[in-house]
Amino acid sequence: MENTINHSDVYALAHHHRFQWEEAQNSYVILFPEGMVKLHGGAGEVL
Repeated sequence: MENTINHSDVYALAHHHRFQWEEAQNSYVILFPEGMVKLHGGAGEVL
């Protein structure tokens, strides 16, 4: 099994998830009904 990402691959968040910049956290976050995931470093920039 090969673990490569192709430029033609398309990724999407679930409809009930939201990706946004959170000023209070000073980082990008993914919001969802059960909570929030704070993306550290360049993770938000990659998305």
